[in-house]
Parts: sequence; C-alpha cells; structure tokens
Amino acid sequence: MPKCKNCLREIAKTDYDVCPYCGTKDPIPADYQTMDVTSLVSKMSPEELPHAKSLKVFRLLALTLGFFGASWFYIKKQKAGWISLVVSLLSFAVFGLLLYCFAWNNAYIFLIVFGLVWLLQAMFCLVYSFRSNLKDGTGEFLR
Repeated sequence: MPKCKNCLREIAKTDYDVCPYCGTKDPIPADYQTMDVTSLVSKMSPEELPHAKSLKVFRLLALTLGFFGASWFYIKKQKAGWISLVVSLLSFAVFGLLLYCFAWNNAYIFLIVFGLVWLLQAMFCLVYSFRSNLKDGTGEFLR
C-alpha cells in the first residue's frame, strides 16, 4: 500500500487525490510503483512441491483391495483404514460362521460372505470418492 508523502501513513491506492488523514492533495508520490509480490516467494524445487495423491489410484485400490482398507491407507487416513480392516474381518468371520453353522454346512459360504463384504467396502469407498472436496490425511486435495 502506498504511503502519504506528507504524513507517511498508509493509504489506499484509490485515495490518489486527497489523503484521508491529513488532507494533502496528491498524496501518492509520482514515482510510486506497486511491489512485485512474487519476488517475495522463494522458488521451490520439485522435491519440495506437495505430492497430491491420485483419485484414480484411490478408486482402483477401493475396487481391488477395499476389503483390507488399502485405499484409506493410501490417502493417509490410517484410522479409517484400520476401522475398515477390522469391520471387514469381523463381518467376514461373524457372518461366515453364522451362515456356515446355521444355514449351510458348506465352506463355499465363506467365499460368498467375502464377496459381499468386499462389495460393500468397495461401494462405500467409491461413493465416498465422488465427493467434490475429497482430501487426503495431510489436507491436500486428491488430483
């Protein structure tokens, strides 16, 4: 912001005709130039740039390894990853054993339960991935 040439207070650039503090006419010096703000920012090397996680990789991991919470671990949301893993394993064990013991005495029931739990986890991750403001655990938007 420019300063008045008389009272040296900061004034808005729109106050070029009269200083609002001291009333001086033409308070901005004729040689005043705005400062280049980009000169204050240091150059960043490519190693220092933030590495945003990929939304495509998140969705691919949700489809393939969603049962194990790999997509959550990928975007550095460890708590959600562990919760997803524990819920998947408990659901698989409990529903698999219940169906095996009380409904069908066939070991293939575990494959069906695994497929259903995997499908539910994948669908949840995919629906979650279509949010417009999806961020990873460090606060960076997914690209």
